[in-house]
Parts: sequence; structure tokens; C-alpha cells
Amino acid sequence: MNPLLRVRDLCVSAVGKNGRPTPLVKNVSFDVEEGMCVGILGESGSGKSLTCRSIVGLLGAGCSASGEVLFQGRNLLTARREELRRLRGAEISMILQNPMTSFDPMVTVEGHIAETLRAHGRTSRKDAVKTGIAMLEQMRIDNAASVLGCYPHQLSGGMLQRVMIGLALLFGPKLLIADEPTTALDSVTRFEMMKEIRRVRRECACAMLFVSHDLGVLSSVADTVLVMHRGEIVEKGELRKVFLSPKSEHARYLMETRSSLVRRFRRALGSVETADAAASF
Repeated sequence: MNPLLRVRDLCVSAVGKNGRPTPLVKNVSFDVEEGMCVGILGESGSGKSLTCRSIVGLLGAGCSASGEVLFQGRNLLTARREELRRLRGAEISMILQNPMTSFDPMVTVEGHIAETLRAHGRTSRKDAVKTGIAMLEQMRIDNAASVLGCYPHQLSGGMLQRVMIGLALLFGPKLLIADEPTTALDSVTRFEMMKEIRRVRRECACAMLFVSHDLGVLSSVADTVLVMHRGEIVEKGELRKVFLSPKSEHARYLMETRSSLVRRFRRALGSVETADAAASF
């Protein structure tokens, strides 16, 4: 049985000031099976987001992609713009990393929902309100009817991210791409958001491509993981094996760095607790 998404020898280049193409992503290959979550781990500039954007045809001006991106057998890199537009939101949805900059500040939540519905042939305002309330309630947002009339700046980052996830799931996509969805959130909101994403994954049973530079975030949601460095995949495999027994030098560096930070944090926490205990006597 073929995977839902098959990426083969994906390369992304950008035209430099000298007019020559500069390679940014090099020969990336991986599969996403139905119902599975594939994590992409790497620092900023490793090519994670470019890989995701090339899949849905959202590369910026001056960038080009080659290779194969087969979604249910269709090569998305050779698909027409209109075909990709219909596909986005309906069969493949994307959650972006900064909810505060992903919404039009002059449009209400209801307006964003109505625009999404219109893009897929549904135009009634009554339909938008009914769908919007149901969507917000599914995302466990209280006072859904009043939230519909809010502008983005009137909502917290965590609530906006819930709205974005709800919009991404509106048409029951087969593949959900989450590009650093918790980066712009504080630690408490990030924890709650990951609980919500895990719940969504269980209930919707869609495949997921989850991008993060945070090992802790990935370990809570991914089945397999790709480690990217300088535009290339340097290691991939079952998440537990990669995290506990990394084979590539860069993957080992990432795991050791995180372990060192955890140890330092625990030592610092222990020092604070000891000082607090001493001060209480």
C-alpha cells in the first residue's frame, strides 16, 4: 500500500544576487503513512519550513522546487495553481507558527471563517456563523458566538492558535502540516496547545507532519522523526530510537545539548529549593 505522502529527492533553491540558484534543501526523501505523525527536527535555517511550504506550493518568489511530492499519487510539484488551491484546506491543511501574524488584523474571526468557506464554494453568512460556532466549540473555546465577532488582537495567542487549528480542520483534511505551531506561545500555553493537538490527532485520525526545534514537543506527538541540518536529512527513524541512540553526529549533538540543559535546569531548581528550605527555618 502506498503512503499518503511520498517525498522523493526534493530540492529547493533560491536565486541569489548573482543570478545563480543557491540550494537550500537538498535531496530530501521521506514518507508519511495514513494516520501517522512524522516529526521534522532541526534548528532555524535547517530547511524544515521550506520543505513543508514546497509540499503545498507556498514557496516565496525567487524559490523553486524539484523532485517529487506525491500526495495520493499526484505530483504536487507539477500540479496547476488552481488544483493546489483546491487541495489546500480541503485535503492538506497547514498550521503556521505565529498566530498573531497569520490573521488579517482588520477581519473578525467570523470573517476568516467565511473566507475559508467561500474558497471552497460555501458563501452563506448563516452557514459561516453556524459552522464557526461549532468549530470554536470543538476547539473548546468558551462563548463561541461572541468570539466570532472578535478581531485577532482581542484574543490571546493560545486562543488564536486554537482558531487556526480549527480552521485547518474545517474540511477534514487527510494531512495536517504543523509548522512550529507552539514557538510563539509561552510555556503554559504551549503545554495546553500540545494537549489539544494530541486530542485532535486522536479524534480526527489524520496524518500529520509536525515541525519543531523542540525535542520535548516532538517526543509528545511524533511516531517517527527526521533530523535536518543545513538543508539535508542527516538521520531518520522511529522517534525513540533516534532520541535514545542517535547515529549521526548532528543528531547526537542535539540530544546531548538537550540532556545538558535538562541537567542544568534540575541542578538550578534543586539549588532554589534548598535555599527556600533554609530560609524557612
